[in-house]
Amino acid sequence: MQPATSFNVESYAISDRGLNERRPLNEDSFLADGERRIFVVADGVGGAEAGEVASQTAVEVLDEAFRHQEDGADIEDLMELAIQRANASIHQMAQDNARFSMMATTVVALHLKGNVATIGHVGDSRLYRLTRQGDIVRETEDHSIVEE
Repeated sequence: MQPATSFNVESYAISDRGLNERRPLNEDSFLADGERRIFVVADGVGGAEAGEVASQTAVEVLDEAFRHQEDGADIEDLMELAIQRANASIHQMAQDNARFSMMATTVVALHLKGNVATIGHVGDSRLYRLTRQGDIVRETEDHSIVEE
């Protein structure tokens, strides 16, 4: 087994609603926590504030899960369970409140520990890796009809 190497992580986050005039609100949420090495982007859909509620809920659930992770935890299981928990919360809110009935979100999350990267994603939010040579490599496949 190769020893875990420690390295600095610089992260930057910016979000934009895009150019589509039919989408006046930015429904993105993100988490960039270099100390805990968890990075999440969620792109909400549903309009009328519902998409931003869904994306913020997903980010909050993932943040909470990684804030309370135990030493030696299986990060892959933690990531999967957190995404499932976020989905259940969003689904329940949509069932309980007609205003949120059409809300949903995509999510892509990255956790770094030593030289291991754990990725979780649902939908068409993508994760890319920048190589030492300056190439950009797509690490996820969209869960979408277009990708199929």
